[in-house]
Amino acid sequence: MTENKKVFVDINNVRNEEMRQMWQKIIDDGVDPFDLQYLSQYHPKPILKVGKHWFVTENNFIYPNAKHQFLFITIKYAETLADLEPEASAELLSLADEYCTEYNIQGGALCMRFGRTSVTGASVKHLHAQLIESDIEQGTVVFPIGKRK
Repeated sequence: MTENKKVFVDINNVRNEEMRQMWQKIIDDGVDPFDLQYLSQYHPKPILKVGKHWFVTENNFIYPNAKHQFLFITIKYAETLADLEPEASAELLSLADEYCTEYNIQGGALCMRFGRTSVTGASVKHLHAQLIESDIEQGTVVFPIGKRK
């Protein structure tokens, strides 16, 4: 009998070989890499803040041309917007505003993919948002949405 264990990442959507190797380890380990109890095993960046619904860290795999890229990860496992408690949205915006102020982010993007990773192009199923500021000297940051080719 085959064991059906939940897979928390989509290896088809990784951006480089380093990610592919780490995602394969996550799949082999059978854990959620964004669960607070496992995060440090796969994510070397420190947790910067913990709120009621979200915690904040820097992205380990920063997009090319990004000056800052913060991850806001739900504490309670979620994959869709419907999984969020109503007050979680307000906390996300408050945290994003706090980091814009603290890091003097004059403009950027707050991006979140949700739902099926085969549709969104996300590599981690656990709901998270990214606050991204481009390094205007380097160029445009591309935040892909959709199936990777």
